[in-house]
Amino acid sequence: MIDLLKLSFYLGLAAFGGPAAHIAMMHKECVEKRNWLSDDDFLNYLSLSQLIPGPNSTEMLMHIGAHKKRWTGLVLSGLAFIIPAAALTIALTAVYKTYGHVPQWAGFKTGIQIGVVGLIALAVHKLGKKAVVNVGHFVVTIVAGLLTIVGVPAPIVIINMGVLYLIFDGLRGRKIKSDPLWLLCGSLLKIGSILVGSGYVLISYLDHELVSNLKLLTHSELLDLVAIGQLTPGPILTTATAIGYYLHGLPGGILATVSIFLPSFFFVLSAFKAGEKLKGNKKVTAFMSGTGAAAVGLMVATVFNITQSTLGTPIQMFGLVLSIAIFNYTKIPTMLVLIGFGVAGLLL
Repeated sequence: MIDLLKLSFYLGLAAFGGPAAHIAMMHKECVEKRNWLSDDDFLNYLSLSQLIPGPNSTEMLMHIGAHKKRWTGLVLSGLAFIIPAAALTIALTAVYKTYGHVPQWAGFKTGIQIGVVGLIALAVHKLGKKAVVNVGHFVVTIVAGLLTIVGVPAPIVIINMGVLYLIFDGLRGRKIKSDPLWLLCGSLLKIGSILVGSGYVLISYLDHELVSNLKLLTHSELLDLVAIGQLTPGPILTTATAIGYYLHGLPGGILATVSIFLPSFFFVLSAFKAGEKLKGNKKVTAFMSGTGAAAVGLMVATVFNITQSTLGTPIQMFGLVLSIAIFNYTKIPTMLVLIGFGVAGLLL
């Protein structure tokens, strides 16, 4: 349990780059370094995290916690991942609330992004070797990647690809500070209950609820607070922490964090139990085999999308190749590699 909490806390402080990067780090730490679970288990939990509402990478870590220490592991690993990220988000939001702007760390962020792409690409390669073992898996991976690139929501992709492979397998054999805090928390609780796919989908939900409907924030304020959520490590849903702290101080930051993450604990607990009961069913196994390949396809699409927006110069391409080599051939801790790339990006 101590090892699980240490790793979860470390990821909450070091997991820059969004959900796909978090998942790649979890694979490196939990499958490759610690051998806590197999690639098959990792892919099954990744598929379940894509299918249920909430932040994918947070739920993925909860699944790993449940795998190791049942419901206590689920709850404590989730909290250990969320709390340090939320604390750093509150600190950065305090700077924004005091000085009216977010520190400009564009070069640092770009450097980290290059390192992150390499980390994700390597995870795709290693998971792909396990998940894609026949023609059906290959087709599912390619189709899932293409559907994700054109904007099809992840749960729809995952479910349909699972069905597709099952068939294949069968054939083969809105800012008002006096507003009550509960209004904000109610909205965040709702968002946490219906959010599906990547954490970046969160922005549209927040814009609709807090800017357009409740008018708690302006578009400009929302974008600044989203930027804070992206600048800090851990789950991108700590954007809600920034919003709560900005509107209602420390109590708001804490309650907003609880509100948006709370549904995930219940979703993961239910999904984990269901997955355990159905593990031996052949049809379920075939379905999960297809969703595992589809999950790799989603990660391929993530690498493609990030590469399109991040890599525009030869030195950035060199940085990508260098990051892949470092992650694959050395044992330098992931956090040190990413910070190194961030510093290099800042200096350049």
